[in-house]
Amino acid sequence: MSGNTIKCPLLLQAEIRPQTIGFECGEKQISFLELHLAVASQVLRLSDQGVRPGQVIATLAHNSLDLIVLAAACWRMGSIWAPLNPRWQRSVLEAQLNRLQPDWLWTDTYPEFADRFRLLAEINGLPESGLLSTHNLMQVQGIPAGSAIDADSPMDLIQTSGSSGQPKYVVHGLKNHLASAKGSRSLIPLSPDHAWLLSLPLYHVAGVGIAFRCLVAGARLVLPAPGETWLQAVRKNQVSHASLVNAQLYDLLRLLTQPESGISENHRLTTLLLGGSAISPTLIQQADSRGLQCFSSYGMTEFSSQIYTVRHQGG
Repeated sequence: MSGNTIKCPLLLQAEIRPQTIGFECGEKQISFLELHLAVASQVLRLSDQGVRPGQVIATLAHNSLDLIVLAAACWRMGSIWAPLNPRWQRSVLEAQLNRLQPDWLWTDTYPEFADRFRLLAEINGLPESGLLSTHNLMQVQGIPAGSAIDADSPMDLIQTSGSSGQPKYVVHGLKNHLASAKGSRSLIPLSPDHAWLLSLPLYHVAGVGIAFRCLVAGARLVLPAPGETWLQAVRKNQVSHASLVNAQLYDLLRLLTQPESGISENHRLTTLLLGGSAISPTLIQQADSRGLQCFSSYGMTEFSSQIYTVRHQGG
């Protein structure tokens, strides 16, 4: 422990605005207080299963409320969350697990992967019970104490994209993610009245960055429901902010010109964070003409997502 202990940002939001919706997926709405209690319950469950501070918990999962709660529980109890890409081929996943040597694994992807992990655990000397369960959360009443986090201690291991070679793991502490979120908010307005679409995977630092921006600002994090496209979620869940690549911006603008799409007159989009590749100036001009603020950003995993951000002016 470094001594730089701060209050868990989720607990802070639960105290300031307990009834404000912090997470939304389809028809499901979860308040900040409910999120906090779910995380507190998960901390107890993980502790009962034998998870200890400093241990690495690898997750092989798609975006979901369960994954968000599990990650937050890891951070709160001092364990290290290591999200893996569930789209990797199984041979790549096995190689990554052998390389990472996690203490625990949670997966929602391959039912048969449990047996593979147990075999890897036996080979590598990992706990025999290393496959975690996140279901049937224990009930916690009130706001539990002891929700302080060492801001300097490692809290996650997130892989780089590997664009310059073999992907590597980058270690972040809570202070890194909070600094990134606060820096982003200084340029891109975000408040409790806003909602940001989680259109990027949580195994990528850009997806984690969206979650922390919403957490710091007290804004709503919106996840598309199963079987729902991100465009449908924009309309249905009244999203105000979205992170898009060039192709997604094109699809959005195309539908905004089609009244029958149901999006053109039924959306609250105000702000777009663009990245991933070069963005068409023509598309930016079209977005600006529709009253959408466009920001371009460049980021790196090593810098907890955003490095710089610029506001585009159309015309």
